[in-house]
Amino acid sequence: AFYRGLSPTLLGVLPYGALSFGSFEVLKGQLLRHHGVSTMREVPSEHLLAAGGLSGAFAQIMVYPLHIVRRRMQAPALTEQIFSALGSDRSG
Repeated sequence: AFYRGLSPTLLGVLPYGALSFGSFEVLKGQLLRHHGVSTMREVPSEHLLAAGGLSGAFAQIMVYPLHIVRRRMQAPALTEQIFSALGSDRSG
């Protein structure tokens, strides 16, 4: 019962990875064009760091609703386990 949120978790990994890596590749292409260079070694490290941070933030924002679904699916099971471990019911 505790693993109710496993499906949304696994489903969230694929879109997160795709969005993160995909947006990073787009940003890398933009950086190459912006700097007028042909290799990533010529792009300043801080620009690559910023591109990685932006792509990760973008992916997290887009996948966040799946995290909400997962938490809401897991919370009732966790609450039941806590109350049963304490030996009480939820009626008060």
